[in-house]
This record gives sequence, structure tokens and C-alpha cells, in this order.
Amino acid sequence: MASWGKGGKGGGSWNAGGGKGGNWAWVEGDDWGQASGGAAVPVDMWGGVGASYGYGPWASQDPNAKWTPGPYTNKKSAKEQKAEEADKKQELWAAKHKGPLPYVEWIKLGPTNEHVKLGFPPIFPVIEFDKGKDIFSDAYKILGDFFLSGVEYVDQATVCEFNHDWDGTQFPDLQAGWKAAGNEDGCFVIATCPQARLWAAGVGGKDKATRAARLALAVALATGSAETEVARVATGTPAFGEFLIKAYTSHPDSPESQEQQEQAQYPQGGNAAASAPQSSFASGSPRDTTPVFIQLQGFPDWTEAEDLKCVLLAGGYSPAMLHFVDGGVTRVAEMCIQGWNDADSFVMHFHKFEFTPGYPMRARIKPGQDRPK
Repeated sequence: MASWGKGGKGGGSWNAGGGKGGNWAWVEGDDWGQASGGAAVPVDMWGGVGASYGYGPWASQDPNAKWTPGPYTNKKSAKEQKAEEADKKQELWAAKHKGPLPYVEWIKLGPTNEHVKLGFPPIFPVIEFDKGKDIFSDAYKILGDFFLSGVEYVDQATVCEFNHDWDGTQFPDLQAGWKAAGNEDGCFVIATCPQARLWAAGVGGKDKATRAARLALAVALATGSAETEVARVATGTPAFGEFLIKAYTSHPDSPESQEQQEQAQYPQGGNAAASAPQSSFASGSPRDTTPVFIQLQGFPDWTEAEDLKCVLLAGGYSPAMLHFVDGGVTRVAEMCIQGWNDADSFVMHFHKFEFTPGYPMRARIKPGQDRPK
């Protein structure tokens, strides 16, 4: 069978070269043009082979060839990249806010901020309201306890100011800092205590942001108050003491934050291993920073907080929020140690330890705390 002319003198209308086997002449028995001019060329029924096909088994004459991706096959689209970034951002947010206590975001603003110009600290706490965290229901009481001295009580409304910035236009640098920390746009309530030159912010809707702002301002006041005052407030609301420990560890100047920054900068240790401080995350397991409250009894009645603290420091421990409570016949000292292992070690070390000759102390973990199994 011949198609479109077998060739011949002068060639047909499809015969470019004239004569039998011209470049454009199909040959006998070849309906698909797999050969041209009577000469075998490396083309198939689809008209191409090798580079004509680009990538994959069709680009090879090897019948066992497998698919090989092209240079752009693995490149993700802008939409896919944006979706992955959003998922990663959500995972980081969820990790920060995991657990029964809210996360404290410490925002740092520049010297041009109006509050910073007035002497307020450039780093201050910001808390987002979460209805699943019970401590927000105690925010008013916790903040008010910082203005309680004996039987005298100062109404927090007379010493604290709450400024609503629902659209972020009054404090655009705060909105920018909040988003830079990995959060979404927020509605803010800025809480200030002009008398103490401290400030904080809450994020949420309507009155919920105000609750968060009260709790955040209580954290700010704790950073500027005497340890005995902080301990007194924490004793009135034990969850606040545990919350403060968590808040301190997220502060950018805390050892935990600095260690995490070093890990992010030198994920494999790098050349900084010799000069960097020892990480809190040894062997891939985070150091236990659970606040555990301990009670001590048996020291003389005349013992001052500084006296007891010196003894504990000499024993190798630096407890937080050391204060005295009424223990009935004798006084009881309460303090906080981070981590259950360290707390157990503390009790073993100071139980029956003589504060001074003739005064053996008794140490125990404060009852009512949930020890992990």
C-alpha cells in the first residue's frame, strides 16, 4: 500500500525532494511516516523520540526505562508554599499554648514608642485570652492582691488604666510585634500602672481582652515587686505561682529562652559547642521545669527569710518565692523548686538537717500537687 505518492520523477505535491524517497514522501507500507526517504530514522509513530519527548520513559528507546522527573517537577507552587507556611505557623502556635496555663508573649518595642519614652519597660507581657484556661477567671483577684497591704486595699481601678485598641491603629508597633512573634491580628487592651511604670496587654474580644490584660499586668507587677510580695499573691492563688514560673521561662532574657535561641542558631552544636552554655535539653529530653512547692518547718522562730535563704543557697539550692505561712504551733516556710527530681532531692537533703544546733528541720513536698506518673 502506498500513501500520498510513492515518489517518482518530479515528485508529487507532497514530495519535497522529487524522485523516489524525497524528504516529504511517505514510503510504501508506512501509513504513519515512521521512515522517510526510505532511510530508517529514530522516530516512532508519534513523531518523536529522545529529546523530542523531554523526560520520562518515552524519551528513551530502552523498553525498561522508568519515569524520571523533570527539573521543575518537585517545585511547589506559591499556593502550596503558602499553605505549608500557614500549617507550620499553626503548629508552633499550638505548641506554645498547650497545657492548662496561658502562654506569655514578651513583646519588645523600640525607643520611639510613646510608653517607652515615658519610662515604661520596652519588653512587656502580652497574653491572649483562652476560654479553656481557668486562671483568667481569677485575673481580677490576682491583680487586686498586688494592691492589698494588710487590711488596706486600693481599688485597682484607681491605679490602673485600660486602653482599648480594637483595630491596632493606636499602637501599630504593638500589632506589628505581636504578628512578628507568629500570631494573627489581634484586638488589644493595653493595661498600665503609671505609679509603678509598668504595662502589659491582653488580646481577645470585648471583656475577654480586659481579663487577659489584667493577668498580664499582674505578671508585669510580679517582675517589679519584692519576692515576699509575689509569694503572698501566689499563696492566695496557687495557680498564679505556677503560671509565673512558666511566664519567666518565656522571657527573652531567661536562660531557657537563650538556650533555645542557641539551639536554633547551632542545631548541630557547630563551633559554638565549646563556648555555649550547657543546654537544658540534654539527650533530646527537655529539662523538667514544673514548679513544685516545698514546705520547711523546725527552724527557730526568730529566723528571717534572708537567713533561711542563705542556708538553702549553701546547700546548693536557689528556691523561688520563699515566704512564711502560719503552720499552727510553728512557722512554715514555703518555696518553689523547678522539677520533681530537684524537689525530691531538696527534701532528702534538708529533712532533719539542723538549721542551727538543736533545730532539725522537717521538709516535705506541699500536699495537693499532682505528681506525674
